[in-house]
Amino acid sequence: MRKRNKNVLAIFDYTDSLEGELRDLYASSLKSVGIDWKKVSCSLDPNQIEDGSYDILLFDWGGMSLGNSLLEHFVGRIFNQARECPSRHFVMLSMMTRAAMIDLIHHKELEKEEVPFNIFDSLEEYEKFLLKHIAEQ
Repeated sequence: MRKRNKNVLAIFDYTDSLEGELRDLYASSLKSVGIDWKKVSCSLDPNQIEDGSYDILLFDWGGMSLGNSLLEHFVGRIFNQARECPSRHFVMLSMMTRAAMIDLIHHKELEKEEVPFNIFDSLEEYEKFLLKHIAEQ
């Protein structure tokens, strides 16, 4: 996979050893979609969802969702951004984050064609999309 010259923002809920832990979890998967971990901007601030400083948003807020509705709130904001900004890509990383996005889509009772095409429920799905897009060019 070729290198992607895009601004990548990763928003995570991890609070301890952020860089090392995330690098261990995601670096090789990101490499498979052409993203160099060293060029990813990491943040603990979900308010950056709307800031417009990225082309690709990687999102994992699963662990901090227990006992509150923050995750549902943030995936709702991501969903709205995906509709408003079709040139950006939004990638859910954890199973809990993915499940929250799926729940939101079911709650909205959306048909498949109504779901923004630029929301991906995993890095694997994002890689499939990129490979298909490259093949069509």
